[in-house]
Amino acid sequence: MEKKLLQIMSVIGFTAGLVLILNSVNLGYESANTFLRLQGGSMDTSQFNIIIQETIKTYHLLGGIFLLSAVATWVISLVFMEDKKGVCDFFKSEHEKDEDDR
Repeated sequence: MEKKLLQIMSVIGFTAGLVLILNSVNLGYESANTFLRLQGGSMDTSQFNIIIQETIKTYHLLGGIFLLSAVATWVISLVFMEDKKGVCDFFKSEHEKDEDDR
């Protein structure tokens, strides 16, 4: 993959993760309300609160996974990739770099 494409993908993943984390309360509440409607509209309050809490945690976790994956992808694109050549000179010794310059 090209460096530019990897960086674009990481920006999209970062944005998606951030949106999921910031909207997790609303998304969790809406998911719990949908579940309540599917159950016929009646449920014990403590069960409903547990469903809300767990769906919020799920959206937090999913957003965190997207966010961390995007950051890891960005770092990989910066450290391990060069624009058109493949692996960059980051891990080459000084001797190998001198030979490449010749």
